[in-house]
Amino acid sequence: KGFAPSEPDLDLLDVPALFVEKLRIRNVEVWSKHFPEQTVTYAAKLRLAAEKAGARIINVQFDEAPFDLSSSDRAKRKLCIEATKKWMDIATACGATSLRANVGGKPNEEFDLASTADSFRQLAEYGGKIGVKILVENHGGHSGKAENLAAIVRAVDSQSCRSLPDFGNVPADFTTEQRVAFLNQMLS
Repeated sequence: KGFAPSEPDLDLLDVPALFVEKLRIRNVEVWSKHFPEQTVTYAAKLRLAAEKAGARIINVQFDEAPFDLSSSDRAKRKLCIEATKKWMDIATACGATSLRANVGGKPNEEFDLASTADSFRQLAEYGGKIGVKILVENHGGHSGKAENLAAIVRAVDSQSCRSLPDFGNVPADFTTEQRVAFLNQMLS
């Protein structure tokens, strides 16, 4: 609040070059919210911009609605799966080999591993065909519990479904020991 940038907005197509020039970072992760056009055509332009800069897009963080892959409503879950597949295609066009999708769910809802794993299994099967891994991150909802994240990956049991532990998404009030235990649990 009250922040006024001193420079103009940065176009996503300019980000890879900026990362290489200013930060010497060549592996770039992008966020779905930054895409001005959510199309394969735009993603191909981003891939070319990255290649021209000597960089590559390695992962897409997908946060567009709908994103409740844990929904108990089969029709809602199907919509989420289809939306995620669309973004997996966008990730492929970017040159990324992975896409992170949110698990969904609310903290007070019961976690249904079977439904959630079924969603991620379908996405892993699709990803295996197009060369994009689906990643499960501790990013709110049911994935906020480390044991759920690990259970999803184990239940899907596919090289095309992996975890993306986010060290910043561990509860803020955790001690160092609790953080280490949380992260270990996600990786077990």
